[in-house]
Amino acid sequence: MFPGNNHRTLFVALLSAALFQNCSKKADDTPAVVPDTEITDTGGLTITLTYDKTPATTDLDLYLYRKSNYTGTSNPQGATIGPNDGGIVSTDIMVVAPDEDLTVVAAYRTGTVAKSYTLTFRGIATKKTYTVNGSFAANLAPFATYNYFGTPRGNNITLKKSGTTFTVVL
Repeated sequence: MFPGNNHRTLFVALLSAALFQNCSKKADDTPAVVPDTEITDTGGLTITLTYDKTPATTDLDLYLYRKSNYTGTSNPQGATIGPNDGGIVSTDIMVVAPDEDLTVVAAYRTGTVAKSYTLTFRGIATKKTYTVNGSFAANLAPFATYNYFGTPRGNNITLKKSGTTFTVVL
């Protein structure tokens, strides 16, 4: 063909192959997809329960339990979080808290009307938010104990804490 161009042609071909190989995307270059239910935050996590406090005798409460040693009194935050609220109950989980699985409970303490609520999980520093909406039926039987697990008056959500990562498990 063209005498003396074989080396030049071979060089261009090898250079092109090297460039294509270095520019190709590798499977491990794909950024990890973070689920909406996962909040990584160096400041911690705020959990907020909001509801319409109508009639005024309606009371929803927020409970937080350690799954590793659950008993009716194992709430790491003390007793009920935010009694006598105005329809907003909130608590923080700091990153220095132990890594563990927690149960977050929205509890319908008093009331006889159907009641909807929103649980909001929000990073303190990043403000990344994940919300869970729920509701309670009207005319629930009166409840004489504070253990809301497995009853129509308690809706439970698992929260996994690992370092600065908080994952809501539905």
